[in-house]
Amino acid sequence: MRAPNKTAFWERVKTLLKARKIPQNELAVLIGLKYSTLKFWICYGYSPDIDTACDIAELLGVTVEYLVRGIEAKRGKRPAAK
Repeated sequence: MRAPNKTAFWERVKTLLKARKIPQNELAVLIGLKYSTLKFWICYGYSPDIDTACDIAELLGVTVEYLVRGIEAKRGKRPAAK
């Protein structure tokens, strides 16, 4: 049996959690998941839906693009309202 494939997304999340001293079970509570669900996603490399990814990014103080791609998004100006 092969080891589960861990995605870069979850590796970045785990690194940020460790740096901020936030346990995974606390993250689960803060984003409204059962801890067992979060552990399953991490273990098997499942990607969260966009709303959950946004919640995780916000809690960790990074962008979703950073979690997904490993780079910070360029912060451009919003288009002016017409």
